[in-house]
Amino acid sequence: MIEPTPFRTEQLRLETGERFSLTVAANGMPAWWPNLYCQIAIRERNIGYSTMQAYMNAICVFHNVCAKLGIDIDARIESLELFRENEIAAIRDELRKRQIVRPGDSNAVKAAHWKSRLTAVNDYIVWRTDPVIDRVSTRDPRLAEVRRRVDRLPKRLVGKIVVSKNSSKEGMDEKTEIAFLDAITPAHPTNPFNPRNQHRNQALWLLYHAGLRRSAPLTLTGRHLHLNEDEPYVYVPRVQDDKDDSRAHEPRNKTKAHPVNLSPDRAAIIHRYIVNHRPSYKGAKKSKYVFLSQESTDQAPQPLSIGAVEHMYKQLRAKVPGIPEDFGPHMVRRTNKDHMKDAADELEWTPDEEEEVVNQESGWTRNSKTRLNYQRRSLRKKGNKLAVKMQDMATKGRKDD
Repeated sequence: MIEPTPFRTEQLRLETGERFSLTVAANGMPAWWPNLYCQIAIRERNIGYSTMQAYMNAICVFHNVCAKLGIDIDARIESLELFRENEIAAIRDELRKRQIVRPGDSNAVKAAHWKSRLTAVNDYIVWRTDPVIDRVSTRDPRLAEVRRRVDRLPKRLVGKIVVSKNSSKEGMDEKTEIAFLDAITPAHPTNPFNPRNQHRNQALWLLYHAGLRRSAPLTLTGRHLHLNEDEPYVYVPRVQDDKDDSRAHEPRNKTKAHPVNLSPDRAAIIHRYIVNHRPSYKGAKKSKYVFLSQESTDQAPQPLSIGAVEHMYKQLRAKVPGIPEDFGPHMVRRTNKDHMKDAADELEWTPDEEEEVVNQESGWTRNSKTRLNYQRRSLRKKGNKLAVKMQDMATKGRKDD
């Protein structure tokens, strides 16, 4: 049966709370092969919904461009003819296009995104082709050529796309951090947010400044807050597929569940938001989540969404003097790791002690070296001091020419 294109993805929520990326044909009916692949090969990876959707969106583009070119995918795979060079080129070009072009955006996605899409399609083709190859007799003279053709597919389809990694990104410098902390302070002249939301936003941003990932505060409930302890902290859970979460894109924390310690002052600010300001949001008594949306209602309480947080970042970048254009979640998180490094040096901890504590506070594995990617500013400053010291030692005692 030929399923009409274009294919598209829709979110399917299961009774357990799991989100599944359902591929539907133009007639609204589920598409057989993409959904079977997602169920068998993608779902078992236990990845986030947004990643699953990205994979399946790429596969939808593949099906749609093949339909435009008049390619019968089922026939090509069953015959093991696969795809010609001009068809591969057309598929590559289509997968490079941005599906939604916003003002100021280029029409093409970045190299890393393009490579990820091509890899998703390659894996899908191989998955569909492998059972057909298994049915070919070992005495069939075509077998060697067929295997060679499949083995060459990644080189032909994905190619050698160079993905450059930016190793120069750092945490905030001192002036930027002061501007940021001023801007999230309620009633401060540079605070760009609606007065009603300023106390909520300050509590949220202080958690980001304490090292939490973008999604982590959005998963917190009252039982995760331990603000009145002698050593206050929040416990960051590893939440997946929460059936009570009404958000289209459920926040999911990538790290292991872990505690994050707070200073008494910061714990007090978050406590004041919980006691004095959170009750002003409609539906607060019915919702278990700490941070609520201003769109929340008594009938349908709405927790704060990832999209709302992204909009806050845009407001800070656009309206606050001293906030750079590349300000984002990782810059705040890098700043936290820089402070950890500086504090560990001041306490004269060994590198092993620092690694163990930072990894625990960040939800990373015990021997992870990820912190080094987050501490570039602190490490660069130490490198500068070392270079100056070495140059002073080299020139000590020498007279000026």
